[in-house]
Amino acid sequence: EAVKFRLFCDLLGGVNITTVGDACTSASGSLGTLFTNSEATVPNPTFRLQGTGLPPGALTFLVLGFNKNWNPIPLGPLAPGCFLNTDQVFLLQSQTGTGGIRSTSALGHVSFNVPVPADGKLIGFCAAWQMGTVDAKSTNALPLVFTNGLRTTFY
Repeated sequence: EAVKFRLFCDLLGGVNITTVGDACTSASGSLGTLFTNSEATVPNPTFRLQGTGLPPGALTFLVLGFNKNWNPIPLGPLAPGCFLNTDQVFLLQSQTGTGGIRSTSALGHVSFNVPVPADGKLIGFCAAWQMGTVDAKSTNALPLVFTNGLRTTFY
């Protein structure tokens, strides 16, 4: 097997996309990251959010909120070191991959397709995102690991 790695020369994200808050480490010590390589344009039928570094083969929730002024809330003894980085209005669910790096289901990776329709009312609209993944090895009262948050303002 060949070794594969990614080198980024810039911050992940794009125009009108900002990171919010911190991620927390899983029981195995990995740090899950939420990012997008999509533009926050209206319309964007291929808008996609991705998570990486998450526990493999685990149920994952994509949290969608709308409060652009939300301040991260520490989860305290429920999940030490973890934060709720967005308000919760809507949830989508999926499962992280268990395959090799070259597979369509890479280990600890998950994608959510969130098509942005051609509706001019969405221009200037703020959507806030975060992922929470079940961490079966966790001994926390809330056995989830959380990513950083993202805020997108569509243009």
